[in-house]
Amino acid sequence: MIEKARLSGLYAELEVTDMLEGLRGRFDGSADLILAADAMVYVADLAPVLKHARRVLAPGGLFAFTVKRMTATAS
Repeated sequence: MIEKARLSGLYAELEVTDMLEGLRGRFDGSADLILAADAMVYVADLAPVLKHARRVLAPGGLFAFTVKRMTATAS
């Protein structure tokens, strides 16, 4: 997915790294968009991620992420 996004030429920057480490390494207010597709389900503690995302986002910035929908199964 990342390679296809890079080839599209639509993004100023794309980064693949540990989510929390990537956020910690960013300056305050330096991002207009943070996207975590199919990743939040693997984060055990959301609080640090949300804290750093808030810090890194510029005013009016967007933190977009997907979540997995759990469905009940019949027994």
